[in-house]
Amino acid sequence: MNGFSNDGCGSTGVQDKVCLVGSRTLVVDVSEQIYFANLAVSATGYIKILSTPAAAVITLTFLLNNVALSIPATIGTLTAGEAVGFTVVGFDEITISSDVAGTVNFELGLTPRYRII
Repeated sequence: MNGFSNDGCGSTGVQDKVCLVGSRTLVVDVSEQIYFANLAVSATGYIKILSTPAAAVITLTFLLNNVALSIPATIGTLTAGEAVGFTVVGFDEITISSDVAGTVNFELGLTPRYRII
């Protein structure tokens, strides 16, 4: 016995947690990266839009190898004060874009999971 809580666990996966309050200065319809991984992950999380310029609609996009994934429309667009929880499988990047130029402040909580081979 080595005294570690994971002795003999035999896990083949890793689970992390990412929490951040951030901001991006957006140009109309130009995506800005808010999360990137160097391999495909599956994750559960949430995003809350804290503030936006004017009455901006923020579009959240999940990508794999620079290709947007199909996600439910209820996840895809948010306005100031709105939040959404999600579980998405097989992505390596999250971006946001806006229909109004300016600074967007957000809170992102993400628990990515990826497999160790």
